[in-house]
Amino acid sequence: MFNVLALSGGGYRGLYTISVIEEFQRKSHGKFIEKFDLLCGTSIGGIIALALSAGKSPAEIKKFFLERGQDIFSPRFPYNLMTEKIRDLAFRMPGAGMFFGTRYSAASLKKALDDLFGNLEMKDLKIPVIIPTINFTKGSGQFYKAKTNRSLIHDAHKKVVDVALATSAAPLFFPMHNMENGVHVDGGLFGNSPGLFGVHEAVHFMKAKEKNICLLSIGSLSSKYTVSKGANLNRGLFSWGANLMKLSIAAQEISFDFLLQHKLGKRYLRIDEILTEELSRDIGLDRASESSRASLLQLAELSTQKFTGNKFFKKKLNIKFSSGGKNA
Repeated sequence: MFNVLALSGGGYRGLYTISVIEEFQRKSHGKFIEKFDLLCGTSIGGIIALALSAGKSPAEIKKFFLERGQDIFSPRFPYNLMTEKIRDLAFRMPGAGMFFGTRYSAASLKKALDDLFGNLEMKDLKIPVIIPTINFTKGSGQFYKAKTNRSLIHDAHKKVVDVALATSAAPLFFPMHNMENGVHVDGGLFGNSPGLFGVHEAVHFMKAKEKNICLLSIGSLSSKYTVSKGANLNRGLFSWGANLMKLSIAAQEISFDFLLQHKLGKRYLRIDEILTEELSRDIGLDRASESSRASLLQLAELSTQKFTGNKFFKKKLNIKFSSGGKNA
């Protein structure tokens, strides 16, 4: 079998993603990650995939979220002078960027990633990995890869930090990231849930047979964006605001999930939770508060309890979980 682990984007909600992985790692006595032949991740899921490929333990990555989250999501001027309610209102205004720029600086994120990865290059990674981003200079998607095929050497000397910044350059939140081959934007705009890309990579570049592929996809707490029948249908840019991007990402994730279910059947499992409206207000993409952390950790615990007994792990991944296990 050829096993793929796909990790979705979602900002600080990635704490949920890595907490689920950490618990599976612990319950499998440290053998969970070694079961995968390919990692693929977008945005914060890409950062997690790169860190796992670099040999970082799930516990180390979780610590990264807990210790660096508030630094990374510290509003830059002038957002830092506003109350949270006014800040959110200003952030939803499409024209705000013309006056204020992105909500957060890339400096804190880069400093945190430098501490996590150092001077690692893609060739130094240990597990095959594929990271989607958008090359805005070319106007198309771009995939950064490591160890997926011996003939693909053009990414070998790319800094892991650069790839991480490229895939997580979320519009409005962080600045675009400039690399020698172009200006990059968050890969979540075209592949926030990258499982389909992982299957394609496995078949066409790693010579895996599709009938042998098993895919585990771990989300970052999905939110469905809907509208009532009586809502205003004549919306302009101000009315749509950032919700236009959120709607696009949510609809795209549902579509990819549907396609993968048809393509792989029982060889596909998606782990995620749908947020209630109340929790959505507390667990934002950029909320690294104490209450948000507590909710994310609680939801991760609920998910691991729900899915640990799923037959997919034993029958498809050949993983046996126990209640004990060593640290992740």
